[in-house]
Amino acid sequence: MIHIQQWSGGPSARITDMTNAGKRGKVCRTFTWNGFRWQGQRDDNPAWYDASDASLQAEVAIRDLTADMNFDAAVAKVRSVMADNPAGESYVRTYEDTIKGIDAPRVKLLAGVADVWSGSADEDGVSLADLTDHHNEPREITSRQSKAEAYRLAAKVWPQVQACRTMSEAGRVLTAAGCKLHYYCAMD
Repeated sequence: MIHIQQWSGGPSARITDMTNAGKRGKVCRTFTWNGFRWQGQRDDNPAWYDASDASLQAEVAIRDLTADMNFDAAVAKVRSVMADNPAGESYVRTYEDTIKGIDAPRVKLLAGVADVWSGSADEDGVSLADLTDHHNEPREITSRQSKAEAYRLAAKVWPQVQACRTMSEAGRVLTAAGCKLHYYCAMD
């Protein structure tokens, strides 16, 4: 199994081998890809244009990866696209590394009722959103607690959170489990 985290602004992505995720004393292999996007004309700098085109191809290849893939197969798929990059690694870079198993990304937990509320928990903490109040846009997020701790606590009660009918109800379940959430309105 793999975890894929993709950043569109960069563009860049990291693929993590989840075999040892969450295990103390173990490591998880990672593959990071940093791309390049050129918005100019082809005549401005052909190497930049080629690198941008290769980046786009790699982005598409990464989007096609699935969480149940083998790490080595996923990396090979992205590297095969990069092998055709005429600009080389001077603009588009890849590298492999390891991280501690306990620092591996968490599987994203999702909950909610369509057009009523949504919720998620991952390495960025816990987040809830009320989708019915368009005037205030109520939200709850992890506060005064590490995001990893909030995730650990939320994972224990996530089936109960998924059964909730409103954001407020989900917030009460998570608070009772020990999650420290901050309630705010997203409207300025």
